[in-house]
Amino acid sequence: MATLTAIDLKASGMTPLRMFNFGSPRVGNDEFAAWASTDLTDRNRITHYKDMVPHVPMHERFTHISGEWYEDEDTSVKGCTGYEDPTCSYQWSITNIDDHMNYLTLYMGCDAVSNA
Repeated sequence: MATLTAIDLKASGMTPLRMFNFGSPRVGNDEFAAWASTDLTDRNRITHYKDMVPHVPMHERFTHISGEWYEDEDTSVKGCTGYEDPTCSYQWSITNIDDHMNYLTLYMGCDAVSNA
């Protein structure tokens, strides 16, 4: 959603535009990823360790845009190259939904919300 929204906002004339997304799924095919990576010049796609969401839909038909920042299990963050960097999130074939709930040392689940 963030990638598609950023593209829509840019097409409607909103500039400058800086996109950040966390745990994004793949949005389009190879051609879309190449086009969006060129069109969105300030893009940041953050992935956390073995988060399963960045692995869907399957890579055979879908590709991530470039601009990945990978957070490992020790919360160190590194910049990645290309569309599916084999040293970043793409290195994992066994993933974990719990890793989708933790980004940059913050828990993102409903339990984190308090009515107090």
